[in-house]
Amino acid sequence: MKQHVLIVDDDEMIQAMVSFLVKEDVSVRTTQVDSGQLMHAALKTDKVDLLVLDLGLPDEDGLALARQVRARTDIPIIVLTGDQSHERLIAALEIGVNDFITKPFDPYELRLRIKNLLRYNRPKRSVLAETGHRIDLGALVLDLNSRTLQEKSGARVALTRSEYNILAALVQRQDKAMSRGELLDVIAQGNDAPSPRAIDVYIRQIRKKLEPYAHHPQMIEVVRGYGYMFVMASNRAL
Repeated sequence: MKQHVLIVDDDEMIQAMVSFLVKEDVSVRTTQVDSGQLMHAALKTDKVDLLVLDLGLPDEDGLALARQVRARTDIPIIVLTGDQSHERLIAALEIGVNDFITKPFDPYELRLRIKNLLRYNRPKRSVLAETGHRIDLGALVLDLNSRTLQEKSGARVALTRSEYNILAALVQRQDKAMSRGELLDVIAQGNDAPSPRAIDVYIRQIRKKLEPYAHHPQMIEVVRGYGYMFVMASNRAL
C-alpha cells in the first residue's frame, strides 16, 4: 500500500509543487486541501502517513491546527511558513511538529525532508491499537474501528462525537494524565474551541454512560488542577 502525504496549503502552486516532488517516489500518493476543515475531513476518512501543513492559512490558525492533530495522533508533521521569527519556530516545536521549513524553500530539500520522515517516523500506535481495536472496559467495550461504545450484548451506548473523542484519547493513554487543554485539542475544530471547563461537563456525561456509580468514579480520575486520567488497571484488548 502506498504511503499517503496530506498537503494543506491555500496556494495551489505550492500544493502542486509539493505533490510533484513527493510523487517522484512511486510508492507515495498525495492529497491536497486548502483549509483546516478539509484537513480534518481527510484525516477522518483516510490513513495519512505525513502531514505537510502551511501555517499561513487565511481562515484558520496553522499552529492551532497542528496542535489539534498532535493531540489526536502521532502522524509526522512538517510545517511551512513565511514567518521566520524565532518565536514561531519555538511555538511549533513545543506543539510537537517534526520539522519546520520557512518560505521560500529549496524544493529538493523539502523532498528529502519528507522522504526522511516517511522512512524513519512512521506513525506510532498505542499498545492497545497494536493488539486489537476492541477495548474491554468491564461491562462495556470501546470499538476504535466503529467509534462506538457497546454493551457486551452488542447494544450501543450513545456517545456524541466529542464524548467519543475524549474517551478514546484517555483510554489510549491509560495511566497518563491529559490536561484540559490537551482534551480541548482532541475535540476542537479549527479555531472553534469550547471553554476548558466544558471538558468537565463532557467528563460528567461520559462517566454517567461508562460507570454504574458515576458519583464515585473508578475509571476516569481527576488530576487536581490539571485534567483527567484513565486508570482502569484491568483494561485490555479483546
